Order: sequence, then C-alpha cells, then structure tokens
Amino acid sequence: MINSQTNLKLWIITGIICGILADIVYILATTISITPTINNLLFFSFGPFLIIAVIGIYAMLCQQGETVARQLGTLFLILSGVTHTIMATMQGAIRSVMSGYLSGADTVAEKDLFRNIYRGVFSTQAGVDMAFDIFISIGVILIAYSMWQHTNFGKVVSLLGVMIGSTGLLFNLIAFPDNAANVGLIDPGPFFGAWFLVIVIQMGYFLKTSPQFKNPTN
Repeated sequence: MINSQTNLKLWIITGIICGILADIVYILATTISITPTINNLLFFSFGPFLIIAVIGIYAMLCQQGETVARQLGTLFLILSGVTHTIMATMQGAIRSVMSGYLSGADTVAEKDLFRNIYRGVFSTQAGVDMAFDIFISIGVILIAYSMWQHTNFGKVVSLLGVMIGSTGLLFNLIAFPDNAANVGLIDPGPFFGAWFLVIVIQMGYFLKTSPQFKNPTN
C-alpha cells in the first residue's frame, strides 16, 4: 500500500488533515447544537476521519520498522473508528424514532411511557460506546508504546499516550454503563483529542523538515 516516497507523503498529508478534522468534528458535534442533520453529519464523520488518520500515522511510524505493538495498535484504533460510527448511527436512529413517538403522544401517561421506553432502548448504545472506549484506549496505549524509541515522536509523547489510554480505560470501566464525567470522574475524551492533535502536529513538522520528501525519487 505504501510503496513509494510519493505515496508515503500523500498518506502522511492525508493523515494530518483527517486527524485535524476528526478533532474538529468531534468538538463541534459534542459542544454545539446546530441542526439535527448537521450534528449527525459531524458526529457520524468522526469515525471515518479517525480511521484515515490512523493509517497516516501508521505509515509514518513504519518508516522506522514494524512492530507487533504498532500493528495491533493500528488495528485497535481502526476498530474504534468503526465502532464509533456504529454507536453514532445507533444513537441517531434511536433518538429520531423515539422523538417522533414522544411528539405524537396525546396524554401525559403516553409521554411518560415513551420516555421510559426511550431510556431503556437508548441504554443499548452504552455497550457499543464502551466497546469504542476499549478499542481506542488499548489502541492508543499500543501505538504510544511503539513510539518510545521513534525519533519523530519520542519518549514524552509515548509516555503521555500510555498514561492517557490507561486512565481513559480505567475511568470508563469504573463509570460503565454511565459516562465518566457523570459519576464524578474526569472525561478522558479531550485528553485523547489533545494527544492526537500533538501527533498530527509532529507529523506536519516531520513532513516539512524531512529531507527525504524534498526530491522523492520514486
């Protein structure tokens, strides 16, 4: 797949762009209410952007060799992107259908019934959300571990990634089936986002300063 300097450069550029877009759409989708359609579009697009960004990160990491941790971390992060897309679309479908039932209810008793059904049905997505948390946490731990001796990332970024991934996994397991922030713990989501942003910034710096991309030969 990554068989030339030109192809490698394109993958790194694509990974940088999609990594930044993943951060942006996640922040917008979870903090700003625009319209249901736009918010769904933002939330649904996070998973695909994450998957593409991870492939770009993997392409850059493998310039200094492949490792089991690197391969498994990439796999887990790709699975996290897939799982998030399933979770997001599940949430959107449940919310849309149940909102229609609630708006069509004629009595208080019917509204209460539909609200209880809504809460029960909506709880099913908590399991998928937990699967996403597991995949992304383990993926970050493994990828960060594989960066320990990488010249373009280094030990500080590696250590931070392992700590964020481990803490995020622990907090989400403790809070399950609720969110960590709802049970008095720190929401690990922003820390994951910040760590990935640091990674794509380092990728951009590498792309700008590396002599191997000045005049690619193949």
